[in-house]
Amino acid sequence: IQDNMIIIFPNPTKDFINIRIRELNSRILFELSDLNGRIILSKLIENIEDNIVLNKFSPGVYIYRLRDNFNLYKIGKLIIE
Repeated sequence: IQDNMIIIFPNPTKDFINIRIRELNSRILFELSDLNGRIILSKLIENIEDNIVLNKFSPGVYIYRLRDNFNLYKIGKLIIE
């Protein structure tokens, strides 16, 4: 999976994000971290389209990662309003 084959939206968000993966050959782990590096959410993505509810998190900037056991596919900032 290449970085441009994964779409995460909306960003910024208030309640949730959608994740679309054009080609999914294995399960991918979505991790959300605060700016101190603490992982505050982990979710296994098993479908080409999934959503993640974020309404329990405080407004701010977070870091997300999508990876499997061997590869890091995408990393970026996520803004929760």
